[in-house]
Amino acid sequence: MYNEIWENVESVIRYSQEYCDDMSIDLTELRTEWEQNKKKWLDMWGGPMLEAPQPMTFGLSQENKDKEVLEFCEWLERRYHAYDLSDFVWTIRHSFFQNKIPFICEWDGYPKGIKEGMKITKAFRYFIEDKDKLEEIRTEASRIIQKDKISGTLVFSVHPLDYLSISETTYNWRSCHAMDGDYRLGNLNYMTDACTVVCYIRDSSGSKYKLPNFPESVPWNSKKWRVLFYMGNGATIASRQYPFTAQDILPIIDHELSQPWNTTGFTLGAAPWATDIINDMQNQTKNAPHTGQFNDALISSLYLNVWHKGWADKPIVVGEPIHCLHCGKEYPAGADTFLCFSCECDYGIQVREDIFVCDCCGYRKPISEVYQTQDGNYVCEQCMEQETVFCANCGELVFYDLAKYRLSCDSYFCRDCWDWIDDSEEDE
Repeated sequence: MYNEIWENVESVIRYSQEYCDDMSIDLTELRTEWEQNKKKWLDMWGGPMLEAPQPMTFGLSQENKDKEVLEFCEWLERRYHAYDLSDFVWTIRHSFFQNKIPFICEWDGYPKGIKEGMKITKAFRYFIEDKDKLEEIRTEASRIIQKDKISGTLVFSVHPLDYLSISETTYNWRSCHAMDGDYRLGNLNYMTDACTVVCYIRDSSGSKYKLPNFPESVPWNSKKWRVLFYMGNGATIASRQYPFTAQDILPIIDHELSQPWNTTGFTLGAAPWATDIINDMQNQTKNAPHTGQFNDALISSLYLNVWHKGWADKPIVVGEPIHCLHCGKEYPAGADTFLCFSCECDYGIQVREDIFVCDCCGYRKPISEVYQTQDGNYVCEQCMEQETVFCANCGELVFYDLAKYRLSCDSYFCRDCWDWIDDSEEDE
């Protein structure tokens, strides 16, 4: 049972981390912890996923739309000092989410090129001349406009591929939990813990897609929107929503779960949804040691009002530690790798401050085991002994083919010292 799932998991990990074919990886620990810690949902749902039978649509209330536009205007002023553009956007805020100019505004300085019916984002060019800034502003506006309405199938999942793809999507958004992100280890920690459930909206057609860091052979659901729920100890805590926060959606999800189609008994809890500032939530959840997830309910600078149901009688422990996928002996070397430090040196591809690539042989070595040559290259100990020599005058490490040998003193010199010695001898 589930063998095909784990074959796909291995394919995704190998592809996304660019592991060579002759490097073995062992997913036994992952599978064992997953089957044990997700058992309550696997049994309740009869499998790793629970899907609503009918598509649902949700969007922002007008109050929340106005709030989003106001925050966008404040962002324009704070980041770009684009006060005229900010005034323009706020003036037509009730049409912002339709992305269409509703009328010709009457105010001083209004650009004459803007016409009724024009796309609002297209009109930005009359306020912003810098192409890079204009593209950034349009991208941010488009991201906000996407919040207006989202339709699709509601999914609750403990499927391993959904943890690997929590930030892999075809809908032009990503986060630090992408499979090439700084917190990718957290995907495996979420996958194997006893509290984290993935909730998302997918295309209601049922189509599966080639995701950015997934191989062609493993198409999967593309998430239009998602949130992680940390469940346990009498409470449910919602992590930050991506790619946007829709405050209205959580009660809608509760309502959907209360419909006759859900015969599993699964709910997010009986308590109503409430928000508390992140500082007051510090005793409600904690990260397990040796894990790499970015727990928004603990450390986010953007998710300051945390949504939750009830209060946990003790902290919900988020993430389950896993060992190196190759040797299985040590914990991974950081949140951006699935390998321990030794295996990361031997097989990894990550650029790290504590690992250097020998410029001579190309092997990765710990910084403590490499040496810098006079010309700024780094070499491992073996290449240092075979390919370099210390200058007898300045002591710098020099490649043999760049050094000069003086028979009279049986010594090698770098070119700078060689020239200096020659000049000194001529002066004498």
